[in-house]
Amino acid sequence: MILLEQVYEYTNLGWAVLPVVKGEKRPAVNWKEYQKRRPTQEEYRKWFEEKDVGVGLVSGEISGVTVIDLDSYKNGAPQIKLNTPLKVKTGGGGLHGYFKYQKGIRNAVGSEIPIDVRNEGGFVVLPPTIHPNGKPYEWEYDQKYPLSYIARNLPALDESLLENFIKKSNSKPLDITKFVNIEEGSRNDSLHRLSCSLLTKYSKEQAWQVTKAINETYKPPLDERELQSLFSSAANFIETNRKTESDTIMVSWPEPLADRAYYGLTGEVVKAIEPHSEADPVALLVGFLTAFGSVVGDKPHFKVEADLHPMRLFCVLVGETSKARKGTSWAYIRNLFSTVDEDWKQAIQSGLSSGEGLIWAVRDEITKSQPVKDKGRIVGYEEVVIDQGISDKRLLIVESEFASTLRVLGREGNTLSALVRNAWDTGSLQSLTKNNQARATGAHISIIGHITKDELLRYLTSTEAANGFGNRFLWFCVKRSKSLPFGGNIQEVDFAPLVKRLGEAVAFARQTDEIKWSEETKPLWAEIYSDLSEGKIGLTGALTARAEANVTRLACIYALLDKSSVIKPEHLLAAIAVWDYAESSVAFVFQFMTGDPLANDILEALEQEPEGMTRTDISNHFGRNKSSEQISAALEILQGLGRVKKEAVPTAGRSREVWVLQSNGT
Repeated sequence: MILLEQVYEYTNLGWAVLPVVKGEKRPAVNWKEYQKRRPTQEEYRKWFEEKDVGVGLVSGEISGVTVIDLDSYKNGAPQIKLNTPLKVKTGGGGLHGYFKYQKGIRNAVGSEIPIDVRNEGGFVVLPPTIHPNGKPYEWEYDQKYPLSYIARNLPALDESLLENFIKKSNSKPLDITKFVNIEEGSRNDSLHRLSCSLLTKYSKEQAWQVTKAINETYKPPLDERELQSLFSSAANFIETNRKTESDTIMVSWPEPLADRAYYGLTGEVVKAIEPHSEADPVALLVGFLTAFGSVVGDKPHFKVEADLHPMRLFCVLVGETSKARKGTSWAYIRNLFSTVDEDWKQAIQSGLSSGEGLIWAVRDEITKSQPVKDKGRIVGYEEVVIDQGISDKRLLIVESEFASTLRVLGREGNTLSALVRNAWDTGSLQSLTKNNQARATGAHISIIGHITKDELLRYLTSTEAANGFGNRFLWFCVKRSKSLPFGGNIQEVDFAPLVKRLGEAVAFARQTDEIKWSEETKPLWAEIYSDLSEGKIGLTGALTARAEANVTRLACIYALLDKSSVIKPEHLLAAIAVWDYAESSVAFVFQFMTGDPLANDILEALEQEPEGMTRTDISNHFGRNKSSEQISAALEILQGLGRVKKEAVPTAGRSREVWVLQSNGT
């Protein structure tokens, strides 16, 4: 069981792990199957609960890591430094260095220097497995930080690998062709393209050293004068076309939230708290609106055809760093609403980690049919209550580690994504798991999550963005608003008038059924609706696809806070201001993400080809396994996002169509 707990710690990092044969260094299962899919929870239990096995990691994209295996004793070579904070000391005296996964690095076994590369399709042993010599594998990292923190902030491996690749051992040049993919074709053209690619990632001196090493593999190689001329040409090309920092930042941090978002009681509460908190005013406002929607329950609603939209919001605060004061904002809001409804405090929970757990938090009464016996003979059946269930179906999940929730979604067989979507839609939750009797009806679930930008980009998959999970959430960029080393003077604020008005608004909302448009608001909504409902391309479009529904829910909350059962123009304008900021936040965070795996792959390929690629080049890059239609669709996405452009390159005959990266829409 101890080993199983260690396995779950590894899987929570997003790693794919397998059992290792005791006393050996090979997987105990046919591991080829698991290079493309993660094991299920049932498989993990089967492998690690009872059997006496070790544990290993499938490297590459599936785990998000590339591992360098350094055998310091091989060929009598000296110790080579691995520039990473996360290492494993092997029982055999070697060292494994963990780096952030990078596509295109080949698995290889070193010969001239003692380095093995474990990337796509690779496998390494993890602690606490015992080496065949009886010594354990042990982690080496700064113990003042948890393993999870170190593992999620691994460095890129480029510079460290390059430093090692260009080393020489026993006066023999390293065969670098094992690690670098060289385009087939003429020698000069291949070397020129390789030089251009290296110069975009490494210093000029490092790129030159590798280019020289590659040249030595050709028979015959170019003489050094000709090679230097070729390399200088590549360097001039890169310098002329190199992007500046301003070129690559296409979308800046969102403009401050418009004043009209602070309409009415919402604005008064935020303005009362804001001077005494380091939290972003946006975080205070989002927390207030979400808490109000939660506390009033699911009776007030807006109707769109046959769909009902209660006041439940799913919001995530996205900070650039862990110091964005995302959590600081919540305490004040929670205390304010707890004063209005003390019972509501019991509805605040955290730990959004499984679909079954979500159902259990708002479960209905559970009954079981039991036989009725008379003198030992069954004469009938009766329903017996075995669990009273939850009477208050309000649930506000405040998830300070929303990255953990996103990681769970990627696990095989996890039902959380589907149930969260149902919670936003209908409030009816049920798992199809055979042994799970719990279900929930009438659940009124709201969510406030906290996450950093880097975590969000890493863990929100294209699948969850496309399947509707991501666009049921509102995403808000937040940052620390000010420095208050001694705190504020919140105790001097008289909240009594605000609490009284808030209590009145809550009471009004609980007596309200359907909320409708006021007559003067309908023309405004008709004008705004066409823009909101117009689909956008890329990941930004996927994450903002429920604009109309989210704006309507926000407008309803503003109306109820005004003790109004109709949405007036000021309520809609306030909601639009909040939505505009959320949409700008998504555009900022995901500006370099396409939302399409093939488009992402093409983008990566173009980044390695400064002179661009033809459609034939792109097709060959994928081994001709992608259809012309698929490539055209991906290029259309990239062109629409302003990431690539099509150029006509003159030739002796008809000009060639070449696709190149586009800087800042130019």
